[in-house]
Amino acid sequence: YKLENFVFLIKESHPICIPDEETSCVNDMAIMPVASASGVIISSSSSHIFILTANHFCETSDIEKIMGEIKIRAFIGESRRLVDTVTYSKEADLCLLQGLKFKDEKFEVTKIASEMPLIGEKVINVAAPDGMASPNTRLMFDGNFAGCEEIQCIYSIPATFGSSGSAIYNEEGELVSILVAASTNFENVSMGPHVSL
Repeated sequence: YKLENFVFLIKESHPICIPDEETSCVNDMAIMPVASASGVIISSSSSHIFILTANHFCETSDIEKIMGEIKIRAFIGESRRLVDTVTYSKEADLCLLQGLKFKDEKFEVTKIASEMPLIGEKVINVAAPDGMASPNTRLMFDGNFAGCEEIQCIYSIPATFGSSGSAIYNEEGELVSILVAASTNFENVSMGPHVSL
């Protein structure tokens, strides 16, 4: 499992600066966290990294829009950087982000599975759920693959706020899905899109 490819994401509200006002908009105290999520670096180029996460985290709600300019900050180990949305799928609830790659950073490409596991096979989830979230937290949860209904697949993985966007791997360390939802009716039931999406 590519633990070094784990990304902790924070959606931030930045005050909208009005040029003729004397208040400073660069003051970090004015930046407010709005939400957190997990993500995984799926690849990198010589200048950028590419992060896969849940689209519902990337989207900006009407309430968030009135709070100020919304930006997403990615924490990878001790480093942090702002990232931008490259593309997204509302249907699959997936979002691809990109950010600058810092000098001397090296990331292996995350291998994507060619097919879903068999029902009952073990899967591993790497996430930073709410309340335990920090840039250096990489919690591993195991569970089992329970099958798919159309494009959504079900896993017996515990999840809560902040788990969204976290990677789900098969036992060979290949990415099979991204966690996008947790059941409110059953404990340890979570969902993610089919690997073909």
